[in-house]
Amino acid sequence: MRALILFPWLLACQDTTIHDVDEIPTVTFIRPVDGAAFDPLLPVAFCLQIDDDGPVDELTITLESSLEGTLPVGTTTDCDGGNAGFEQALDDGDHTLAVVAVDSRGQAGSDEITLLADPNTPPRCAVDSPVDGDTAEQGDRVDFAASLEDAEDAGEELLAEWHSDLDGVLWSGSPDSSGEVALSTTELSAGSHSLTLQVTDTRGATDACSTTLEIDPCLDDDADGFTTCDDDCDDAEPTAYPGAEEIADGQDNDCDGEIDEGTSLADDDADGWTELDGDCDDSDPAVNPEATDVWYDGVDSDCDGAGDYDADGDGWDSDAHSGGDPLDCDDTDSSVNPGQSEVWYDGVDSDCDGASDYDADGDGDDSADHGGGDCDDTEASVHSGASDAWYDGLDANCDGANDYDADGDGWESDDHGGGGPLDCDDTDSSVNPGQSEVWYDGVDSDCDGASDYDADGDGYTSDAYGGSDCDDSASGTHPGNTDAWYDGVDADCDGASDYDADDDGYDHDGYGGADCDDADAEISPGAVEVWYDGVDTDCDGASDYDADGDGEDSADHGGDDALDCDDADAVVWSGAVEALDGVDNDCDDYCDEGLLVEGDLVITEIMRDPSQVGDTEGEWFEVYNPGSSDLALCDGWYVEDADSDSFNVTSSVVVPAGGYAVIGKNDDTSVNGGVPVDYEFG
Repeated sequence: MRALILFPWLLACQDTTIHDVDEIPTVTFIRPVDGAAFDPLLPVAFCLQIDDDGPVDELTITLESSLEGTLPVGTTTDCDGGNAGFEQALDDGDHTLAVVAVDSRGQAGSDEITLLADPNTPPRCAVDSPVDGDTAEQGDRVDFAASLEDAEDAGEELLAEWHSDLDGVLWSGSPDSSGEVALSTTELSAGSHSLTLQVTDTRGATDACSTTLEIDPCLDDDADGFTTCDDDCDDAEPTAYPGAEEIADGQDNDCDGEIDEGTSLADDDADGWTELDGDCDDSDPAVNPEATDVWYDGVDSDCDGAGDYDADGDGWDSDAHSGGDPLDCDDTDSSVNPGQSEVWYDGVDSDCDGASDYDADGDGDDSADHGGGDCDDTEASVHSGASDAWYDGLDANCDGANDYDADGDGWESDDHGGGGPLDCDDTDSSVNPGQSEVWYDGVDSDCDGASDYDADGDGYTSDAYGGSDCDDSASGTHPGNTDAWYDGVDADCDGASDYDADDDGYDHDGYGGADCDDADAEISPGAVEVWYDGVDTDCDGASDYDADGDGEDSADHGGDDALDCDDADAVVWSGAVEALDGVDNDCDDYCDEGLLVEGDLVITEIMRDPSQVGDTEGEWFEVYNPGSSDLALCDGWYVEDADSDSFNVTSSVVVPAGGYAVIGKNDDTSVNGGVPVDYEFG
């Protein structure tokens, strides 16, 4: 609804000229549609529908891109469904595009869409050869092979390049249609090569894969670990290289220029015998198979292989003539030597270990059966005077005491005894299965294994002793138990009120509290009300559709019988009294109706026909409010002069008490002659 104001003063205006109304151009994207995808490698075909008073070719049309800025649009042509068609290439990426059409009077219309670049999956490559870490000799042929693929491009559309950090670019080009790259070369430099294959798709996305290759400049044809650079004197013979062992093969194995030196084929001491002939020391001419041997001089002069310190021939040198160990303690008796088994208690040191023949376990204490104090001569840790270790099953000190009852209370330790009941603390004689339990002293006196702080046996320690059981006299009260609401018992020991089921800090209103819904933690007297969701969140009992508290539900949320047109203002509702405040107080779509009278607003000046600017820019009139209260030209009012020229007020204009307001056709001071305009009516 609109209020009508007639200004009789306008009757004096004599401008009866009819002026053209210049409409603002309207622009609509026909194609592409908002959110469409495009191929960045192809120009995008645009089709627009532009409506204006004048021809389309007289408009200035530009394309604004969020990525590229302003893109001028040249000549347009008719297109299917529109009247302005053109093509434009766009950079790779997502664009927000606005087409702006400006007419000759500077009025602009526009439309906006978003175009998404087709996804571009980067290419992928994999090197098949050379295998990473391979080695080749300089001049050998090296084969390169790799596989390339791309989700959008065919193999032959990709670009690839093999590069060596030593030799630079080795090859560049495109793979075959299956994406395979294959080449061979014998021209690689000696050294460690880092080889990289880079592939690029048609939209510039890349991938790279790499491998390493060692090119050895030195030859090792016989694979003996020595190359020609290492002075290998025969690179065709793997047994010949510097430092090799010289063997009897007629070759210079160690590359020192001599053949078979120091081997069985040479008589190095010139005694007429070679090692092959039986000379056991080819560095001493006095040693050979025809020499005479002498005992205990350390030399096997006759090369018979017998020990020179083993007169009894038992294979063990005499301890009186040799420095080795172990030795024969009796070189006159072949049955006595370190290789013999000891026969205990016969008085003979058969194995030459020097130990007592009556101490079989070697603990330094002779057997009790043969005059000593050792109660077990088969166990070295058991003997008189030894320290006894409890619970190992050994009477280590041979005192005859029970090895499983350290506290001597008659109960064996539960950690080491064979049957129950057993002693759970073998260091305290007052703790054993025969004792009575004393609760809460920290001691399991009766060794039953139960917690000393769990008198009710429910598996939870009393909270008075560091546990979490809030009632250690009732086995049905402990953490983890299921709590029954509203019975006054904290069955699960969580400390929460038994009358606050939703745990929002407010007890149920049915049990003395104020929580109007104890099943929902979001609803309580302390919650913040969320308007218009149908829930009394703060439990105040007020309507959830009356945010301003004026007693009437919002017209947007309360149904057909609700007439509050502004639920944010308590003085606005269907039963309110209209006030002279520029507001539709009573929700009847009228503003200040019946409250303005003639003379409340006065036209003080009129610019009817400006000479410096056009009528459409420079016409205006000024109104004055002589009253003591602000007045408003309300949104929706209809203003008309005597010539039936009119306009609708589309936004309220406040004229202050004792103040003025200028109403003009154009509020742009750069074109209206410099007049400050409070409301532009167009």
